[in-house]
Amino acid sequence: MTSALFGLLGVFLGAALSWAGTAWSEHARRQHEWVLLGRSERLAAYGEFSMATKEYVAVLYRVAGGLGIDSQTERLGLNEAEPLLADAFHTRDTAFERMRLVGSSESIERARAWVQAIYQMRESLRSPNLDASGWEALVARANQARDTFHVQARAELALQ
Repeated sequence: MTSALFGLLGVFLGAALSWAGTAWSEHARRQHEWVLLGRSERLAAYGEFSMATKEYVAVLYRVAGGLGIDSQTERLGLNEAEPLLADAFHTRDTAFERMRLVGSSESIERARAWVQAIYQMRESLRSPNLDASGWEALVARANQARDTFHVQARAELALQ
């Protein structure tokens, strides 16, 4: 009877350990999938925000071309650009909201800095004193802000 009891205890202990090992393994797998899903969502949100913001900037470049201070793009007047800027703003704003849901506070702050630099570009296009060198300085500031955002996003997503 004692050996049967030890055998039964061994079977019970083996089953309990097997169940615990399976449960731990399943938990680890779910955690890993959750991390991958979060990373994938952040990558999509950051990419969408970047592309939408760049589209807004592309319209500003065209307006600067229309003012004769940027020769690298096709020209567009500010009045003709208003509907394009409104659409690009809406797309960028929507992308930013998605990024706010899944992004880190550091990435969000860097995205805001990039957008602020772009808003300065837009406001400067209304200034009668804006010249090519002033425009280049604004573009350089916005590009630096964009690069800072991208460095943060790549670090966060372990893409370096």
